[in-house]
Amino acid sequence: MFWEVDLRPHGKRKYFSSKDAALGEAQIQRTRLRNEGLEGLEFSIEQRTDAKMAMAVLAGSSLSLT
Repeated sequence: MFWEVDLRPHGKRKYFSSKDAALGEAQIQRTRLRNEGLEGLEFSIEQRTDAKMAMAVLAGSSLSLT
């Protein structure tokens, strides 16, 4: 038996071998949604980290990411 956490339309389905693991992931995603909004779910952690690093590099210059 497996447990599923469905993150669509802003993610994909994730499968877990235990109910506790699935509930834990669901709680993490609910917290992430509450803290970051829908935009936070559209980008991976790596993409958000890259953007933050790029913004730090550009800080103090007349350049921006937009």
